[in-house]
Amino acid sequence: MPNNLLIDMKILHLHTELNKTCGITKTILLLAKNPGGEIRFLVFTLGGDNVGLFSKNGISTSVLRVNKYSPFGIIKTIKTIIKICKKEEIDILHSHHRYFDFLAFIISKIVQVKRITTVQSKVFGYKWFSYKSPYLIAVSNAVKIHLLKNYKISESRITVINNFVEEDIQADSYLNIEKIFPYDKKVFLFIGRFSKEKGVDILVEAFKILQSKRKDVHLVMIGFGDKESYLKSFIKENKLSAEIIAPQENVNVFYRKAFAVVLPSRVDPFPLVMLEAGIMSKPFIGASVDGIAEFIESGKDGLLVSPGNINELYVTMRKLLDEPLMADSFGKNLFLKVKQKCSINVVLPHYLDLYRKVMSGD
Repeated sequence: MPNNLLIDMKILHLHTELNKTCGITKTILLLAKNPGGEIRFLVFTLGGDNVGLFSKNGISTSVLRVNKYSPFGIIKTIKTIIKICKKEEIDILHSHHRYFDFLAFIISKIVQVKRITTVQSKVFGYKWFSYKSPYLIAVSNAVKIHLLKNYKISESRITVINNFVEEDIQADSYLNIEKIFPYDKKVFLFIGRFSKEKGVDILVEAFKILQSKRKDVHLVMIGFGDKESYLKSFIKENKLSAEIIAPQENVNVFYRKAFAVVLPSRVDPFPLVMLEAGIMSKPFIGASVDGIAEFIESGKDGLLVSPGNINELYVTMRKLLDEPLMADSFGKNLFLKVKQKCSINVVLPHYLDLYRKVMSGD
C-alpha cells in the first residue's frame, strides 16, 4: 500500500443484516479483510445468516437481534452503538442502509463521530430522514443521478465508487456439485434475491422456451426471496431442468462450473454478481438497466437485453450456446475489465482517500 494512503482510524460498519446472497455483506467483508495502514474495521449488525463468516476472518462483529422498527429496538440499537463508539473510540460510522444513516445522524449528536453512507439501491420516499450523512458513496452513476433527482442532494456530497471483487478467488468443494451441474448440459447460473426486481420470472419463462428448443441446458438459481415459491412451482409444473439452491457461503465453485451467468434485473444499481462473473471469466447476460448498462459493453464483454423482454432473453441465451467462441471471448474480456476497474487493489485506495477526507472535514 502506498505510504500516502496510510491512515490511523477506527471505522464501524453498520448494516441491517449480513446475508450470504447480499452484495453489501460481501463488500463490507472485503473492506474489513483488507485494511490500509493502521485502519481497523469493526462491524455492527442486527442479524443475518452470514455473521459467522466475519468472525472466521477475525473481524470484530457485534450482533443485536431486535426489531429495528420497534421503539424499543431503535432505542436499544442507538444505545448499543454509542457504547461501542465510546469503548472502541470509533472515528467514523459507515452506514450501508438508510435506516442506519438516520441512526448515525442521531448518534453523532451524542458522541463525537464522523459519518459516511454507501447507497447501494434506488429507493423512494421517507425523504425527511434519508441520507443525512455529509458524505455519500454512490455505487454507480445511476445511483448518483437518482440521489440528485429524487433527494435533491448536493453533488459535492456524492462520490461514485463502484463495487469490487477479489482477484484471487478460491473455489470450495460442494458435495452434490455433479448432480447440480450435469456433465452433459450447459448450465446457466443466477445468484441473488428471488424478487421481481431481479427479473427471476423473466428468467424462468425464457429458460422454458430455451429448453423446448435444446435439451442440453440446465438452470441453477441460488438465493432466497418472496418469489421462491413461485419459482419452485413454475419449475415443477413446466418440468424444467433446473435447481433452486439455498444461499451459500461460498459460491465460487458454482461460477467455475457454469457455462454463463444471467441477471435479467428490472432494477440493479451495480450488481456484484456481474463482477464475480467477470473475475471468473464467465460469459454474462444482463438487463440493460442502471449499473449493468453502465459497465457492460454489449457485444464485447457481455450481452445486454431489454428489461422484462422474455423472448429477447431466450434469443440471447441461445446465441451464447450457438456461438461458443464468442461466448468465451466475452468472458475473457469481462475478466480484463473487472480486473482493471473493479478489483480490490484498484478500488480500495478510493475508499482510503475518502475516509481521510471525512476525517479532515474537507
